[in-house]
Amino acid sequence: MFEKKHITFPKDYVYKSYVQGKQNQKFKEFIYRNLKEFSYSPKIIVELGVGDGTLAETIAKALQPKIFYIVDLNDFFLKVSEKKTKTKQVIPIKKELTEIEPQDFKKPPEMVFTSNTLHWLPLNEKDDSWLKCAKRIYEILIEGGFFFVHQGLKWTYFPLYDLAKELFERKYGTKINLSDYLYYPLCREAVENFKQVGYKVVSTEDFYEFEGFSAPYSKDELYKSFSVAGLNVFKCQIKDKREQKKFVKDFLLLCKTIKPPSFSHRGFFCLRKPLKEVKFKIIQPGNMSEKEYRALTNFLEEVSGEFIPPLNVRTPDDMDLRFSETLIDSTSENFSTKKSSVEIYAEVLAKRYWNIFAYTELFSEEKTPFGIISFTIKNSYSYPGRKSVYISTIAVRKKYRFLSIAERLLGFVIDLVKDSAEFKNAKISVIETRTWSTNQASKTLFKKAGFSNTLVLQNHRGEGIDTEYYCYILT
Repeated sequence: MFEKKHITFPKDYVYKSYVQGKQNQKFKEFIYRNLKEFSYSPKIIVELGVGDGTLAETIAKALQPKIFYIVDLNDFFLKVSEKKTKTKQVIPIKKELTEIEPQDFKKPPEMVFTSNTLHWLPLNEKDDSWLKCAKRIYEILIEGGFFFVHQGLKWTYFPLYDLAKELFERKYGTKINLSDYLYYPLCREAVENFKQVGYKVVSTEDFYEFEGFSAPYSKDELYKSFSVAGLNVFKCQIKDKREQKKFVKDFLLLCKTIKPPSFSHRGFFCLRKPLKEVKFKIIQPGNMSEKEYRALTNFLEEVSGEFIPPLNVRTPDDMDLRFSETLIDSTSENFSTKKSSVEIYAEVLAKRYWNIFAYTELFSEEKTPFGIISFTIKNSYSYPGRKSVYISTIAVRKKYRFLSIAERLLGFVIDLVKDSAEFKNAKISVIETRTWSTNQASKTLFKKAGFSNTLVLQNHRGEGIDTEYYCYILT
């Protein structure tokens, strides 16, 4: 009677997956919010595991991609989803998620998303399907592309699985190991697995759904949804169709009698594929062209508001002009009316700092660099008497964050200072920078690169906002 095989889903899943539909409302909001944060508009999108097609329908309507791929093993699900998904071009692909390849797509997808699908792929000593699928997506995704995952986490629906397992084993006398069919990891475990593949984890959300508290569905809706979803772990072991129906009927009767608790732990993950290659353009102090100066100004205007204080309200003292030759007379009309603070800041960097622009051929149409780092030679603040390379500015435009650009820019400067005769002859012994105390991203970046916190100026940038200095010791 029993035969272990891949889990398949009945047509009823399209009509009775009440819970999945309501959970996807939150998932859509998570996707839209992250795409908006990065001003990212994907034109080639892939959904893995299409279910009833509702999620594909709404995503396609909202994002209006040029090509929308839908991937599933179920012909009926693909037809339903294809009919619902109204966009320029919908391309169904019938394939195992662990077997998709780059050649299945005309162009590399810019966004892939999947909801309530990956937990059907095991990850254990005998079967690494979950990890294999994550790697396949990484291979097909364009560099800089996004992968959005809605994944059930540890203990999700365990009262229902336990009840079904007990019923199955008592009824048919056959033991079943749920980990052979399902993978519900801890949130941090999933994060580490994604990092292992190579993804940059942009953001995560995990939340619990309890009966009568935060679950957007009733117990009856959960039981019916589980009967066309989770229960397939057991149904697929039963060859006889009538016996399958009887098992479902017995399970729902048990649920009605025992009323097992409703409990779910959900996880949303926003992942990004880093760039393989980043190109750097080194511009010596005073050698910046007008075109490069305009690109630098545009860049600084875009990121201005993320600095404390913002670049567009900074004075010469804020710009550290007191530590170099003063370029602008702060009392002149040139400073007060003719040039904005951002333009002055860009002029300071252009004339007195080394500037490194980060580019990639993937975004060759961009006229503004997507990352910069600016530095000069000064006496060290933290180590008086020592010469330092002082990093004034390191920033990446929002659209290109979580692509390892800042790490590469910082690493490039460290290697340049170590290897260049120009800096060796200047007897540089310290690379120094500073940031504000609430800038966790920069602080993490510096510490990861080997910098140590050496000096703190309390309330230097406002009440409760300190200026913190970080140093990388060369000799």
